[in-house]
Amino acid sequence: MSESGDAVRQYYAYFGQREWHRLETSPEGQLEFAVTQHALETHLPSAGRVLDIGGGPGRWTIWLAERGYQVVLADLSPNLLDIARQQIEQVGVGRRVEAIIEADACDLSRYADASFDAVLCLGPFYHLPETSARAQAAGELQRVLRPSGMVFVALMPRSCRAHAALCIRAAHDR
Repeated sequence: MSESGDAVRQYYAYFGQREWHRLETSPEGQLEFAVTQHALETHLPSAGRVLDIGGGPGRWTIWLAERGYQVVLADLSPNLLDIARQQIEQVGVGRRVEAIIEADACDLSRYADASFDAVLCLGPFYHLPETSARAQAAGELQRVLRPSGMVFVALMPRSCRAHAALCIRAAHDR
């Protein structure tokens, strides 16, 4: 277990419910949801097995399962996975969710090469500041993806953090 993995687990232990609601409660979250939904609808295969690595509380796992995909949800945070289990049961899509497991994007060794028709990685790269860790995760995503499959990765540019800091400072100065 890495130090950065521990920090991620601690962060989401505290902010788990906020993470479940993030895509519906703020204009930024709603925009992110709409843009991602459009990208998935446009580029996902019509059916298949999808790995939602870093899928946290299961928002995208549920969305995929509702559309008939067979989904594996994996995340570092046991707290977020507990939220996902509750939400998946509440919505009633459990038959389409093959597994809900604690896993690291840098180590997908439990899966054979070419195991998935698509991979969603919409959070882990935010928490991989080291180039070597990002390269390792990218290699794992590629390895478990079937030929001609599609990987969806969310990234946070460095300038985004600076922008957020400026916004916080500006709000504080008011």
